[in-house]
Amino acid sequence: MNRKIPAPAPKEIPSAAGAERKETKMEHTPLTSHDLLLLKKKRRRRKKLLASIAVLLCLGAAGGGAFFFWQRSAAAAGETVQIVAGEQEELTYARIHTIVGNEMETVLLDAAAVERMETGSAPEGELFSEEDGETKSWQIPVGTDVITSLGVTTTFSRLSAGDVIAVLTEEGTDNILKIWIVQ
Repeated sequence: MNRKIPAPAPKEIPSAAGAERKETKMEHTPLTSHDLLLLKKKRRRRKKLLASIAVLLCLGAAGGGAFFFWQRSAAAAGETVQIVAGEQEELTYARIHTIVGNEMETVLLDAAAVERMETGSAPEGELFSEEDGETKSWQIPVGTDVITSLGVTTTFSRLSAGDVIAVLTEEGTDNILKIWIVQ
């Protein structure tokens, strides 16, 4: 029972130039089921388009954020961590032999290996091949800063056997102030 009502005849509206133009004016005409389907399809397409744009914007924002943090970490990796001892402090270079809890057994490195490290005259893998043979035990106080090769401050739980470390102690004592992971 879809009955179409005929549209009214176009009205003629005079223009300022004297030419006449025709304008159709649709009054409240009922839509057919075909027209309703077309409107629904058009709305669906519009919703899909908006959803696609929203997804693309979210992906772009996530990608931009990831790129930003990647660049920041790459810049931080390029910076070198400086290991310096102040007055009344000593630096000792060692390789961790074993570490259990906050107790660590280390093998001290000889002066030649430390000197090569400071001058950078040997490749990184060969830097600490010479060891003194002398061992030393340390107990790491809770809360001691451990600084990674990227300059990130962490706790001693990050240390593991085989790490080459620089230990900053109070001069003449075994009180550990700070530890750097060198290699």
